[in-house]
Amino acid sequence: EIEGFRAEVRAFLESYSELDGYLGQGLVWPEVRALFRAMGERGWLSLAWPIAQGGQDRGAAWEYVLWDEVAYARAARNPLSAGIVARSLIRYGTDSQRSEWLPPIRTGELHFSLAYSEPEAGSDLAAVRVRADREGDSYRIQGQKCWQSYAQDMDCFWLLARTGEPESRARGLSLFICEKDRPGVQVQPLPTLDGDQLNEVYFDGVRLPEDHRVGPENGAWAIMGEALADERHIQFPPGRVRRDLEEMMQWLD
Repeated sequence: EIEGFRAEVRAFLESYSELDGYLGQGLVWPEVRALFRAMGERGWLSLAWPIAQGGQDRGAAWEYVLWDEVAYARAARNPLSAGIVARSLIRYGTDSQRSEWLPPIRTGELHFSLAYSEPEAGSDLAAVRVRADREGDSYRIQGQKCWQSYAQDMDCFWLLARTGEPESRARGLSLFICEKDRPGVQVQPLPTLDGDQLNEVYFDGVRLPEDHRVGPENGAWAIMGEALADERHIQFPPGRVRRDLEEMMQWLD
């Protein structure tokens, strides 16, 4: 049954054989977004989600086959919205959060950039300094993120910020959803040698309602650990490397 699905995916991807959005997504984002919408129409962005949340509950093997074939076709990487964000919302989000955010993620309409890394907190995310200070029923976000992939094209940020004391390390971090068009958000490009770009993102007094925090305050570390474990089987599929190897062998022959 799964191999039948693989054949279906391959046939679908024939129309996207020239897309080449796996490494250069920022250069062809409108076409990649159209691909995700087409996949959303088929229910493929929510293959392993629970049925109660609009998914198909097909399990990890189906997701693996899907994104391995997409990588082999060099069409696109799997969207973080349908993986890290959606699974975290399914586990830790409120009913209202799931009702608001999951449907447009499932259809390929809503996309996220991870706002984790900072100039002083790249590999050491426990050192994040961006502040989220509670003010009544909202939070005020202040600080800088950097090296955000595709932030120029995404709709929202999956934002890691410090709600605890400065020395709280991993115990004082919270996760938020921040729309890119909120007042105080500024995205600046960091050009790369291939003509694409990474980004710096500045949050200057950005106001987020309390219901934009996902999970408990100061509880982000456990959420991130579970989400990253989910992603390991599809974030770096071997199909892309297999395609490179095959083409190199053909060239050497």
